[in-house]
Amino acid sequence: MLKIDFAFSLIISFILIANLSFSQSFEMKKVIQDIERGETEKAKILLFSLEKDNPNSAEVKYLKALLNEDGVEAAKLYKDIAFSSEETDLKDDALFKLYQFYYSRGEFSESDKYARMLRETFPESEYVSYLQRKNLSQSRLQVQQNFEQKVLSDTSQLIAQSSQQTQSKTSSGYSIQVGAFSTYSNAIRFASQFQNYSTKISEKESGGKKLFVVLVGNYKSESEARNALQLLKNQYKVDGMVVAAQ
Repeated sequence: MLKIDFAFSLIISFILIANLSFSQSFEMKKVIQDIERGETEKAKILLFSLEKDNPNSAEVKYLKALLNEDGVEAAKLYKDIAFSSEETDLKDDALFKLYQFYYSRGEFSESDKYARMLRETFPESEYVSYLQRKNLSQSRLQVQQNFEQKVLSDTSQLIAQSSQQTQSKTSSGYSIQVGAFSTYSNAIRFASQFQNYSTKISEKESGGKKLFVVLVGNYKSESEARNALQLLKNQYKVDGMVVAAQ
């Protein structure tokens, strides 16, 4: 009888642990969706709760990365998750975030490295299906390695400042400048990731060099554009700046 009671208690314990794990996983997914919509309050509450119990857990690091506006610091946290010995369902998410981060910076060979790791380590992941839809096959790696890197951010800022100075105060609105490239093909390739936004490639000159600037959206007010910029940072981990629409 004692053995039966012990076995029954053990089964109940496993069920409770499984339900708790499922509940936490479900709550995590809901919070991630909130963050992607720019709603961060629930995420901060969950982070505070998780951090008290296990400050070094993958969940804590992942939420910190999502909430961090500094893409470089967020990437460090994603790497901690991806290369940790801890068993977690967030590893494929972290690899995909690293792919997105380096892709957004125009570092295509580095982004492909994480795309390959994702395909090889988690072939059943939903993110692998996404990569396949984007047709990111290994055979394209050599072509991507020949692409020029994204122009330095300070050059991009100079272009943005110049654009703002030359635009009249009766501008039709505002856009978000997310990158500047020395080739049109790179600019198009970079702009293609913003599938739910309107994009535009604007040709500029800086220091005697022709650059192709990627602009996202067209907003009526500067505050609306700044809100959209925050959404872009959360969803794509890109840096950008609000400029007068062109």
